[in-house]
Amino acid sequence: MKQLIGGLLLAMGILIAGASGLCSSAFIVIGLVGVLSSHSIGEGVSGLVFGGMLVMFVGGIPFGIGLALYKTGRFLLREAPEIR
Repeated sequence: MKQLIGGLLLAMGILIAGASGLCSSAFIVIGLVGVLSSHSIGEGVSGLVFGGMLVMFVGGIPFGIGLALYKTGRFLLREAPEIR
């Protein structure tokens, strides 16, 4: 039973952290394109800093939850006795 729960937690953690990471990286790339196309450097950099903080707060929470699920699932899988 521990192996089933561990595997499910592991899979959910990978999916949540992966989706959150991909979404966050897409927003960072969009922010970099905005900096390159902005009229002034100060405006672009301040937009990038604000966007980075937004990505960190909004995308960081699901990423942290996914990472915690992954680590918990991996712990349960390593702790479970092998069935022969």
